[in-house]
Amino acid sequence: NAVVASQIGIMGHSLAAALAQTDAAAAEERIRVAIPAWERADSLQLDGQFKQGLAAAVGLLGNILVSERRPEEGLKAYRRSLDIRMKMLAAHPNDVFVTSGIANLYMRMAATFNAPWQANLGDAAGAMQAMEKSLAFYESQVAQDSANRKAQADLATALTWAGAMDGDTTESLTRLRRAVAMLNDLRAADPKQVSYRSDL
Repeated sequence: NAVVASQIGIMGHSLAAALAQTDAAAAEERIRVAIPAWERADSLQLDGQFKQGLAAAVGLLGNILVSERRPEEGLKAYRRSLDIRMKMLAAHPNDVFVTSGIANLYMRMAATFNAPWQANLGDAAGAMQAMEKSLAFYESQVAQDSANRKAQADLATALTWAGAMDGDTTESLTRLRRAVAMLNDLRAADPKQVSYRSDL
């Protein structure tokens, strides 16, 4: 049934995530078992409650493929995950969890297009188009809840990525400066949060 299938998906995803940093081949094998399980759960439970698990598993496959220097395949997985999340957004337009997932996927796609720190497709224009979409989602989240520190941190990260991928431009410098200012504000508000310090 759907619950059993989802449990198989959860276990496979967890194992793949644990292996991703040390054994990408084994992680890929595990996530390729998890994805059909999530597909079965989603097909049996028509209210869409398992789409998040399926989208996350396909997105993790994208991460693993990119880490294995297979950006074309990784981008294909990201696009599938994005399609699933967009359908979720149509059903739940105010779900912050869904919009965060979409924004993060656009960032991953942008990096796959042209991030200098990983295997990429050398598509600078595609990278910036994806980053603009990511930034739009994160900007909307911050506008809706200015006290949400996670949304602010996510936006600061996206601004940093956009600045790093946009080359030596005025817009790039402006974004990087804004990201630093946001992280400084977050660090002042929550000095114990290590990620705010390490991102500076």
